[in-house]
Amino acid sequence: MSCNEKVSTKSDQNNRKSKIQTKPVIKLSSDFYKAIFVPNSDKFIGSSINDKGLKIYDAKQETVVDLNDKNGAGINPIITKDGKKLVFQSYEFKNRRRYSSIYIQDISNKQLTLVSLDKRSLKLIGVENNNVIYLENGKVKSFDLTSNTHSDNPTNINVVFTDDNLNLCLHKNGKNTVLNPSGEGNYIWVSKSHNENFIVLFVILKAKYWQI
Repeated sequence: MSCNEKVSTKSDQNNRKSKIQTKPVIKLSSDFYKAIFVPNSDKFIGSSINDKGLKIYDAKQETVVDLNDKNGAGINPIITKDGKKLVFQSYEFKNRRRYSSIYIQDISNKQLTLVSLDKRSLKLIGVENNNVIYLENGKVKSFDLTSNTHSDNPTNINVVFTDDNLNLCLHKNGKNTVLNPSGEGNYIWVSKSHNENFIVLFVILKAKYWQI
């Protein structure tokens, strides 16, 4: 080996492996926020700066299509694993009171399916086992995406969530249990592990990891 020959180090190899190619999205207007990828596609969903409405960007076609103009739809939209449907919560003010609704939207044809309409106490929890899970007037309910049927007390769903008073709750085998490992209230950003044995959560200003 000559003195001028460069030796390839492990660091050089790692740098080559970790090199990331980027492609700027230049066709989007300034009013496209909170982008999330649609599974099994080159598309992603976005919303406006004030979370009003949802739109979809096709990276191959470089086109943007409006899906809906519902207030609050961009706060926490959920895309089903097959990439075919959106689930979102919206709100309206009537006589100075806020009312919330939950919708399912078919991404391909924009068709809306109503899950729950104009409730004073309503919270979208998530999508599990092909069911939309939500909290309505303090009760866990589900909506089957295949049969379009409701269940007032689902027994096939295990979810963790925070209620209207920010208490940490577990719904399992059709029963609700208030957990609150650090006292009442102030629980946010909760998530359950895939093996359903642990919950990660935040108590205001503190992170917690708790076995259930």
